[in-house]
Formats: sequence, C-alpha cells, structure tokens
Amino acid sequence: MNSLQRLLLFCGLCAICFGNGNCNDLVPEDVKEDIRVLATHFDISRPDLLEGGALFIKALNSFEQQESEEKLLLNEILNLYIKIFDNMNNVEEDKTLAERIHHIKIRLSHLKNATFQETSTNLKQQLELLWNIKVNDPVVQRKAVFELNQVLQKAENVGRKMHEKKEKQRRRRQAKLLRRRMQ
Repeated sequence: MNSLQRLLLFCGLCAICFGNGNCNDLVPEDVKEDIRVLATHFDISRPDLLEGGALFIKALNSFEQQESEEKLLLNEILNLYIKIFDNMNNVEEDKTLAERIHHIKIRLSHLKNATFQETSTNLKQQLELLWNIKVNDPVVQRKAVFELNQVLQKAENVGRKMHEKKEKQRRRRQAKLLRRRMQ
C-alpha cells in the first residue's frame, strides 16, 4: 500500500470522525488530537486526495440501510482501518507518530469489539449457514416448502414496514416543500 492509499484511507477515518457533528462529540479528545497530528503529517489538504472519491463514506451513504446492515458495514470498515493502521505502524519510523497510530488502532479495536463484533459475527455466521445450504438436496427442498409460509410472512412484514417508512419520509418531504412554498 503506497502512501497515497494510506492517506486516502486515513482521510476516510477523519471524515467518519469529524464529518458528523454528533460523532465528533463522541470521539475522545486524545484521539482527536492524534488524528490532527496524523492529518498534518500526511498532509490531507492536498488536492490529489479528492481523486477517485471517498473510500468509506461512499459505502456508508450509498443506500438506505437498516441498523443491522449499517452495523455490519461499520464492522468491516473498522476491520479495514485496523489493518491499515497495522500496516502504517509497521512502516512508520517516527516513534511518536507510531505511538499515535497505535493509540488510534487500539481505540478502533475497542469500538469494534464493544459495539459491532457480536452482531456482525452472528449475522456472518447465519449468512454462511445459508450460503452452504445444498439447494438440490430433496430433504432441503421439503424443509423449504414446509417453512415457506413463515418465511413469506416475515418477508411481507419487513417489506410492509420498509414501504411504510418510505411513505412517511415521502409525506414529510412533501409537507416540508408545501410549507416552504407557503412562506
């Protein structure tokens, strides 16, 4: 991984931590300071940083996500950051900078393990089980038919909730537009 790639990945972390006002309030001051020092060291103000677009923010904002999807996505993003910081730490010669990188990596690991690990691991395990189902097995086919009504009920319920949520959002947008026009 070259320094530009490391810089882009680092900027993604900065965007995640500083891009959202609420998130910024949750990041400990010492971690914010470590990020500021790294941002200065890696010169994140360079215009070539914008080439190719965002790395992680694009994924987080690319589609409307359910909470479980967002947790899974954030878990994977944090995994990538941990790998990136491991790599950066291995090549960094400046001991002070290496300590800051390590400190951020520890914070990322703690956040990942405390917040996202269990949900993500359970979801991944369930997906692995589903992906390993042998669809040409007659017993599996009979079980699938047996469970079909329950699965369809669940899918219809989730679909209805998603439709209702989108409909509420659409109504709010229309009401907001109407209020603006009336002013």
